[in-house]
Amino acid sequence: MGFTLIELLVVISVIGFLASSAMVLIRVTQIKARNVRRNGDIVQLIKAFRLAEDNAGGVLPTGGACVSNGCTGIFSPFVNIDAVYSAIAPYIQKPSDSSEFGRTGSGYIYSSPASYYSSSPGSWLSWLLEPVANVPGVCGPGSAHLDTLPAAILCDVKID
Repeated sequence: MGFTLIELLVVISVIGFLASSAMVLIRVTQIKARNVRRNGDIVQLIKAFRLAEDNAGGVLPTGGACVSNGCTGIFSPFVNIDAVYSAIAPYIQKPSDSSEFGRTGSGYIYSSPASYYSSSPGSWLSWLLEPVANVPGVCGPGSAHLDTLPAAILCDVKID
């Protein structure tokens, strides 16, 4: 006794459906993991800037700078400014956000003085997350979700 062609096609279809479902779940999990790493990098950068602020008598460096190993897309106008990075260099190595994957850009940006959300001017960090779920808190605790761009979620946090 053998299997009929219909039975074989049904089994192959079910296996194909299960495989494609698994691939989608794996992709979503990978995106979430990369976003968690990015939010963790921001937490470490905040700590480094606060240590630099304490070391400099309560003053943070001024300017807009890329504080990661390269900034691309909408963040590409920001360059590495030695004064900004040298302030945090004793406390952290430049984090890397190199997975471009079609987002609007990548990297971590420091801006000071800047004023977002009608706040008083201060020092801010900005970064992009991959859109997997646009839910409150996606940018991490204490952060603001500025805008959902076509292929990214723009996040900001005031660090002073």
